[in-house]
Amino acid sequence: MSAARDYFPVKPGLVLQYRTKNASGEGVLTIEVLTVGTYGDIVTARCLRTTKWGREKSAQEYDVLKDGTGVYTDNAPEFPMPPRVGRKWDRYPNAYEIEDDEAVTTVPAGTFRDCLKITYLIAGGDAGSGERYYAPGIGLVRENCTDESDPYEFTLTKVGGNK
Repeated sequence: MSAARDYFPVKPGLVLQYRTKNASGEGVLTIEVLTVGTYGDIVTARCLRTTKWGREKSAQEYDVLKDGTGVYTDNAPEFPMPPRVGRKWDRYPNAYEIEDDEAVTTVPAGTFRDCLKITYLIAGGDAGSGERYYAPGIGLVRENCTDESDPYEFTLTKVGGNK
């Protein structure tokens, strides 16, 4: 059933805001879809990632590509298409697996159902693990990472713009 759901929508003007937490404190991460182009079955998007930690602020543009083989951020696989439970892939040094396509998670922006839950091992599990939840029609709503050197969490706080 997950193949018909769009777990990584890229629509111009879509803005996702996250609360980020790590050992250093809390911050705000904002993702904005700037432009989208379609070339046959390939969708490309230019996005802006803005991070605020206290008085420090940084911004970086990056590319998203979606095609019949997967979703890629800056040429690295986000997840394969179609997203099916049990599919596995590597994005060095992590090994990923789609664990569920009916997961439920609650974050400050609300409760999301029928989420794609992706789990991963860092360096084969020797350096930690993590999980990501992608909600249909929204995208990433939560990530929890137990990385030994820098554990962190992203939780969606606000969805704005064009959904």
